Amino acid sequence: MVEMLIGSLLWVGIYAVPLLSIWTLLPVLKLYGRKASFTAYVAVAVLALILVPDRELSLFYCCFGWWPAVRPSVQKIHNKKLRLLAKLLIYIAAVSLMLWAVFKILGIPEEGTGWLLKPISWMPLPLSVADLLIIAAGALLFLFCDVTLDGMADAITKRVGKLMRLR
Repeated sequence: MVEMLIGSLLWVGIYAVPLLSIWTLLPVLKLYGRKASFTAYVAVAVLALILVPDRELSLFYCCFGWWPAVRPSVQKIHNKKLRLLAKLLIYIAAVSLMLWAVFKILGIPEEGTGWLLKPISWMPLPLSVADLLIIAAGALLFLFCDVTLDGMADAITKRVGKLMRLR
């Protein structure tokens, strides 16, 4: 939660800090299971919506913070191509939900100049070519973070486990 409050001060924090916050749920998942991890996610998401001044950052965490708890179920898909497709579909659904909330709930105006920033007319949400490029780059980042979750989970759990045994 603290990293989200600090992340709201930096523009890049909108997208980087929720990913770091997701990594902090890994020890909870490894040590206490999915139910505790999902409970921690819900608690942090509600607090983020109430306390964090940057609503987009809070929505980003709300749309992606549950991933560590759901990921073990997706990892059980044996076919690598189907697993990758499932991850991309989950990412697209979460981004669509977040963008809908940003445009409809937060009321960000539909504006832009030039062909790169002008909203595409046939899209259900006012997205531009630049937005679609950012979403595609986000998909690559999402897949990269997914790959790093296993290594990060082991490293963080090892460190947290040592700290917990010292007390």
